[in-house]
Amino acid sequence: MSIMNTIKLHAAEYLWKLPKATFTDPQAADLSKQLVENGCCVIENFMSPEQVDTLVANAERAYQQFPDRVSLESNGADQRIYAVDHLDKSFLLTEELAVADRINAAFDRGSNKTWFQMIGKITYKEGNLGSGSGWHRDSPFTHQFKAILYLTDVTEENGPFEYIKGTHRKDSLKETAKFLGIETSQYRFSPDQIERLEASGIVPKRTTVTGKKGTLLMADVRGLHWGKPLRSGQRMAITRYFFPNGVPAHFSKLYPQAVL
Repeated sequence: MSIMNTIKLHAAEYLWKLPKATFTDPQAADLSKQLVENGCCVIENFMSPEQVDTLVANAERAYQQFPDRVSLESNGADQRIYAVDHLDKSFLLTEELAVADRINAAFDRGSNKTWFQMIGKITYKEGNLGSGSGWHRDSPFTHQFKAILYLTDVTEENGPFEYIKGTHRKDSLKETAKFLGIETSQYRFSPDQIERLEASGIVPKRTTVTGKKGTLLMADVRGLHWGKPLRSGQRMAITRYFFPNGVPAHFSKLYPQAVL
């Protein structure tokens, strides 16, 4: 591991903290504990089917109203609108995702706590790479949270979120890099690399998050994750991106509505 990567990794750990907030809500306390230990947690039936159906209708309207804001990813299978809440206030979900905000704030050292919503609609097509276009870490150094709300029922067939628990931790990053013979700064991984890590026991077997529409999951996306490539059907979700110190430059250049 290079000296610069060592410095970055230790700096990230210095800035990372366990939650200082005392949660009076037992559910929030349990979710916070899961995030510390595993890097991922799931809330079933977080939102009612009726609420989800309204969001789906609003999402379809947004795709029609803002075609110039649609980003195509995963070989064209994934249609995304980043910072859709800045274009349509019905996607703010301030009250609905308040528990996610409280949990994120408990971990966040940043002075400029920023978030935005993204709609993602991914449809099966041959050669799709799944949501996120393969296994990755959002950053190999910085802890960052996402809250993902399923707007469709998600099965093994239509691209469930998969996460490898514990890989958000510094020791896991170092062990992964050493085993694969790579730098800790590598943030994208091939399916073969992931399978080798799992088979060797360097990391645990992946956790596959299937669930009914209205399921919410939170994850520290420094951990290894992807949206599994679709074998059929379609998956739609809303993702809240949390940023500890403002929207990163690469996002603001690609999606200027994210900093409006």
